[in-house]
Amino acid sequence: MNTISETDFRRFQFQIGEFLVTRYPFFSALCFALVCSERASHERYEGFPREYIFIYCIVSVIIGSMMGSKTQRSLFALIGSALYLINCILTQGADLQLSEWLRARLISRDTALIGCNFVIASRAHENLIRRYRLRNLYPAGSRLLALHILFYIALLYYSPQDKKAFLSLVPLGNIILPLYMCIGLTCSIAQLSDLKISLTSTVIIILHLILVVFVDLDFRYWTSRKVDYWMQVEIVAKDITIFGGLMLINYTSNLKKKS
Repeated sequence: MNTISETDFRRFQFQIGEFLVTRYPFFSALCFALVCSERASHERYEGFPREYIFIYCIVSVIIGSMMGSKTQRSLFALIGSALYLINCILTQGADLQLSEWLRARLISRDTALIGCNFVIASRAHENLIRRYRLRNLYPAGSRLLALHILFYIALLYYSPQDKKAFLSLVPLGNIILPLYMCIGLTCSIAQLSDLKISLTSTVIIILHLILVVFVDLDFRYWTSRKVDYWMQVEIVAKDITIFGGLMLINYTSNLKKKS
């Protein structure tokens, strides 16, 4: 009975993780358009050329459609990775008038999104013969997802804004903060070294959930810090996608452990 319930849970874990990562391009297109629209409504420059906004949204919808229908999924996952990389570079250079700590938050999540797409492109979590898998992309995706927590710990250490947000929004923040940083640093380094991926990915999932639930979902706090509302929604959408990628890493690591 325990084996059956564990199998059902793992299957559910796989389905949720895959759904979140492959459907993110649709949310990305919507949030990106709404961020630009919000800035324009406040009579501010959108930060990107109008042509790029349309191209990004159209390409994102195409990528989401192809990944969702499993048509050339690996190819379009890699195209999505390239798109997120270009957008990350343009976000840092565009005239968005973002603070350094907000730029760092976006870089961290965009890096993890590329990792999520690498995991999908590797197809290591699917029941396929080896010649249909891009196996080298799986460890790269796993390491990029581990870097996300490592980047956040660095922000907690170097960024007064992120540290203040954690202490203000997380219950017992003064006690949890040093534990969070120590555990996160240990698990991220272990996952970067491909050690105990099943255990470390589980812990990183919990750490990521703390970040999402207690910190990033408090829209009132972040809008009071002059973060655009739809930009914070976009950050949360990225967080949820990263959660899906971490679930796929955990699912795949358990498959490898059993085989």
